[in-house]
Parts: sequence; C-alpha cells; structure tokens
Amino acid sequence: MTICPFHRGKLGLGWTRGASIRCRVPPVLSQHGNKNKKSWPKGERGLGKYDSLHVLRKTGVFIQCGSGVCRKWRDLLKNLRRVDVDELESQLKQTTLDDDDDDDEVMFKTPMHKTIPVPQTPLDVMDSTFFPPSAVSELSQMEDPNTTPRERLNVFLASRDASYSRKTLEEIAPENSEELLRAVQEGSMGGESDLDSTLLEVLVECYDNANCWSSRRQILSIMADKVSFTTLQKWIPGISRYRFSIARHHRLLNGRGSEVPQRDLRQTRMRASPEQLDHFLAFITSSRAIQDLPFGEKTLKLSSGTEIKIPNVIRTSIPEQIVKQYERYCAEIGYSSPLSRSSNLRILKVCSASMRKSLQGLDYFSADGAKAFDDLQEVVEKLGDRYQRGMSWSKEISKKLKLAKRYLKGDYKVHISFSSRIPDHCRPYSLSHASDPDYLQSCKHKHDLICDRCNLFPAGVREMESVLDEDDIPLEEKEEMKFIVTQAKKNIKAWKAHLLRSVNQD
Repeated sequence: MTICPFHRGKLGLGWTRGASIRCRVPPVLSQHGNKNKKSWPKGERGLGKYDSLHVLRKTGVFIQCGSGVCRKWRDLLKNLRRVDVDELESQLKQTTLDDDDDDDEVMFKTPMHKTIPVPQTPLDVMDSTFFPPSAVSELSQMEDPNTTPRERLNVFLASRDASYSRKTLEEIAPENSEELLRAVQEGSMGGESDLDSTLLEVLVECYDNANCWSSRRQILSIMADKVSFTTLQKWIPGISRYRFSIARHHRLLNGRGSEVPQRDLRQTRMRASPEQLDHFLAFITSSRAIQDLPFGEKTLKLSSGTEIKIPNVIRTSIPEQIVKQYERYCAEIGYSSPLSRSSNLRILKVCSASMRKSLQGLDYFSADGAKAFDDLQEVVEKLGDRYQRGMSWSKEISKKLKLAKRYLKGDYKVHISFSSRIPDHCRPYSLSHASDPDYLQSCKHKHDLICDRCNLFPAGVREMESVLDEDDIPLEEKEEMKFIVTQAKKNIKAWKAHLLRSVNQD
C-alpha cells in the first residue's frame, strides 16, 4: 500500500488531536450537541483502532486513532465491538466450502453492504494449482488443547512446506519423485558421498603420526576447509573446535599445507629513543636524586648476560617528586623531548633503590635539617593555638616552611651552577670565605637577583621571631621557643651548605 505525502503527514507524522478536547465521535452516532451545543462531553481517552474501524463502518466517517473520546462512548464502543465479534462467529459457522468456485476473486460484504473485490494471492494460486478443492479432506485432525498457537503454527507451516516440496518434485519427475527426494536429502547431509574417503583416511593417518602440533596444523589445514567440523570429528574423535578453526586460519594466512612460521627471537620494543632514556637515567643517577650508602651492593644484569656489582644507593625523594623535579629541570634547560610522566615512573619502578625511613647514620646534615623543620612546625602550632595568633597565621607560616623544606630536598641541587646571578645558586660565590684568601674566588658576573624560593625560609623565621618578641608569652616558655628557632636556623643552614658542597664535589 502506498500513502501519499499529504495524508502521511496529516494522518501520521504530523497528526495531533487539535486544540479542542471534546469527544470526536460523530454526532450522527453519538447525538452530542443535539440538545445543547454547549454541553459537549470532554474527550478523556484516546480512540482505539478497532473503535475507529467500527465508527467508519457505522457512519462512513474516519476518525483518527488517538482522537479524544468520552468515557460513555468508550464503554459503548467496547460493547458494540463484542457484538460484532459474536455476529462474525455466527456468520463463519454458516459458511460452507464451495467446491465449484473457480473465480479469481473472492467477494465479501461489510456491514455497510458494500461489495469489495479481493484478488487472490500467489499462494492461493499455488494452492489451486497443486491442491484442487477435491483433494481437500473433509475431516481434520483433532487439535490438542495443551498446544500453544505458536506450536500449531509451526506444525502447519512444516506440513505445508513438505507438501509443496512433494508436489514440486512430482511436477519435475512424475514417476521418480521419491528417488529425486532421496538424492536431494543425501546431497544436503555434508557431502560425504562426494568425498574421497581414501584420501581423507591417508591424511588422518598422517595427522595421528605427527609428533608436534605444528606438523598437525599443516596436515589439518589441507582438509579443514573441505570437511565440516562434525564430519571431521568422526575421523579424528579428539579434535577440538579451536584446532579446527586455527587450521582454517593458517590456510588463509599462509596457504594450504604450508610450513608454520617460527616465532622470532624475543626482542625488546624500543618505544623511547636511546637519547631520551639516557637523559632521564643521567638525572636519576646523579647526586640530585640519589645518595650512596656506605654498605651493601646490588647486582646489575645486562641484556647480554653480564653481571655488574654496583654500590647500594637510596633516593632522596619519592618517585613522584623525582619525576616532577625532572620535568621542571627539562623546562629550565630547554630540553624539548623528555619522556612522558608514566614512562618515567615505570623506569623508576624497574630501577629500584633501597627504602629508608630515616637518614640517621647516612647523612646527619639532612637528618638534622629535616628534624629542624619539624621543630619549627611545632613552635608555629603552639603560637597559633595558645597565644591567639589564629589558624590563618599558623597555616600561612606552615605553608612557607613546607615549601622551603621541599625546595631544599629537591630543586635546590638542580639550580646550583658554576655561574649564576643569584648568590645562593652560584658555587664560587657561595663557597668563598671572605676572611680566608685561600678560599676566595671572584666572579665575572654580578649577583643582583634574588630567588623567591630560597627566601621562603628566612621570611618565615623572621616572622616567627617578631611574634616571639611582641606577644605576651611567659619568660621561660619564650626562651625555650627562641632556642628552638635559633638551633633550627643553624641546622637548616648547615644542611643547605652541605648540599652546595656535595654538588661542587660531584
């Protein structure tokens, strides 16, 4: 059935109920508005397709499905639909099969007393050709009440297809239809009749005599696409679906019966260039990231099998801090192609180092400097809690101390150079001793710049000292806190000088 675009848009895609919400049942049938046009009932429900068909048959007016209908006429249409079904059943009981009806068209009458011609379908034509009315049995089998409509439909379709097949074969070979049917059935059961059983038996014997799976795959690829898996299981009972499929795959890739390619020797995949790798390894093996231990050693095994004994080392920072420090270092020196963060972390995981919770016994300068920052943190918390400096002041000073400690542990070594305009970063200037000419070296550049990260610690200490002088604190406790601050300043300066000397020594 073809629908024009106008009616498809009006009755289908673009259809709406409209602005009015009144009942859409025609007044000829519903008698709405005859007494009073203002008293038109409201359409509370949508009209169904069977109700729309009933209205069309009764009045000749088509009402779209989904149109509004009042509650009263919705119930009336439902009752009328039941009456129509009862009338249809009574009409079907009165109809009989007319054997002499050979017309090409079937006529039936609608409730509107209109005769509508319905042409026969190709299936009806085929039924009339192969099955004349005289061949229809007057008796039918009794239906099982326990079977479902789907099961009865499947049985009917299967019997109909079988009947069509037999009648077709009788038309092709009237006297030998049974032999033709057996030939068709044998040809659709795997094609074993056309298979050279002798050749297949020889291949199966070769398959059983093979010692390895590679040879068996070669033999199996010869016959895997010629025989189904079910048929091959009869000849080789222990074969699996995987071996059958991989043999067919081998034939497609390498050819029928070809040699299975040997796997190449294991090779290392180089996703990073050697230059990038050497740049990062040089950074993590320098004094910026590791520190030698006075005891212990590790064995380094190369890809060639050579073993090298190396001294045991520890890292001065966690892997995440080392990677961040390396990224900042590359940005400062202008190195444009460093490895990614994840690659660097994997390298650090492979190149393991000893883990130590404390540097006591290894580096007293670093241990004392780290403890000095912890002591200053306790003083800041005490001033903020007990002496009404407030949490905001305490958090600000604590943040400066943490940043200063992190800078000394990581980036300070990277910033130290032989020539720098920042006094704390210039090795000749910082290591010179003004009172001893033997330890004095002049620089050809000026020292007119200041490092803001180097000034974090002095700024925080100065603010703490001013608070200790200004606030009303008991004398004994004030003297104790001043002593802690003074001692911490000495230890942290000694730690900074130690870092400077270690870089100069390396």
